[in-house]
Amino acid sequence: MRESSDGAAKIAHGGVEATLRLAQLPQDGLDLKEYLNNIEYSLIVQALSQTDGVVAHAARLLRLRRTTLVEKLRKYGMRADRDHREINEALADNE
Repeated sequence: MRESSDGAAKIAHGGVEATLRLAQLPQDGLDLKEYLNNIEYSLIVQALSQTDGVVAHAARLLRLRRTTLVEKLRKYGMRADRDHREINEALADNE
């Protein structure tokens, strides 16, 4: 990982390179577990939205096993189905 002066970091893994905006630690700290769960939830919602709720395809995007993604869906009380109404509502809530 290489950090630039604008607070972004370039990361490369498995032949894929991405630029991420690094979070700034608030002065009074934060609940890291909650923060990471929120990021994970958001990425799962995005992956399911991009794949029309097809869990196997979303898992591929997230580079997870399908069963692992199913466990995470249960963890967050989410259901993925083709009409993905719940996913779209979650996306709207995050905006």
